[in-house]
Amino acid sequence: MPPRGASPRRWYPAMRFGIVLPHFRAVAGAAAIRDAAQAAEALGFDSIWITDRAAIPRGEVNRRFGPAFYDPLVTLGFVAAATSRVRLGATVFVLPFRHPVLMARAVASLDQLCGGRLDFGVGAGWMREEFDAIGVPFERRGALTDEYLDAMIALWTAPVASFSGPTVRFENLVSEPQPVQQPYPPIWVGGRTPPAFRRAVKYGQVWHASPAGLSELVPAVAELRATSKALGRDPATIALTTRAPLHFAAASRGFGAEEPADLPIGTPDAVVATLRRYQAAGFSEIVFDTFFAGFPELEDATPEGILKTMQQFARAVMPVFR
Repeated sequence: MPPRGASPRRWYPAMRFGIVLPHFRAVAGAAAIRDAAQAAEALGFDSIWITDRAAIPRGEVNRRFGPAFYDPLVTLGFVAAATSRVRLGATVFVLPFRHPVLMARAVASLDQLCGGRLDFGVGAGWMREEFDAIGVPFERRGALTDEYLDAMIALWTAPVASFSGPTVRFENLVSEPQPVQQPYPPIWVGGRTPPAFRRAVKYGQVWHASPAGLSELVPAVAELRATSKALGRDPATIALTTRAPLHFAAASRGFGAEEPADLPIGTPDAVVATLRRYQAAGFSEIVFDTFFAGFPELEDATPEGILKTMQQFARAVMPVFR
């Protein structure tokens, strides 16, 4: 919502920008991860991010995510030590992959070690092969995500915690250290399905939309807001964020001269215009992919190319929003 007294036509939410670290695909490596994290901090980006996979089957999924995939918790610990200002986040942790007692301690430890810079992105997952590989029932992933969140919050908010759910039960547990951020790190809920909207309303400070063009995101925002009102929560209390590709080119991708770009791909001016549309739709933070294979322009990315894209964004686009 605009500040009191501001014109609705001229007000936009402040924009923040993050970068997904090159911790998977052919670009992945310790030097690439560290260099991107430190460049993000030096260039003025607000946040750095990992994504989460438990296993990578062969075929299309391997092409998109493989061959290498550095563990997300280990990667966040690595970049926590290599940075001092930028926030660290997950886009997103698939909660059913890890027992909530262990995950609660890991998240709290990360928040302590990074000085309270952690944003806790969560989701239910979508790849059946991963769940089969680690023996977690795919059909129950949504219910497990909610139960695990309840269990973790219990551990974070009580000096001695007890919990009883369908699959998780514990009594009189002490989970130390507690997070720096109280009562716990901000919860970013991912997904664009009705259960994800309900989860965002119940648990989230932030809704973190999965990658999609703005034409798909605007109806999803309307659905999230309707769900929030139906469940008795003010929609303005849920920040809107998303993940999007970032690529600079001589022309905008796949759109005619009279049609606004749906993704931040194209000339610097086109990227600015597209981000203004995200901003006008209520989005306050965009997490950029610079190497993810879901977009053809990013297929041949290199660690050097990622740094070049970040530098160009910081030089030509970021100042417009500061």
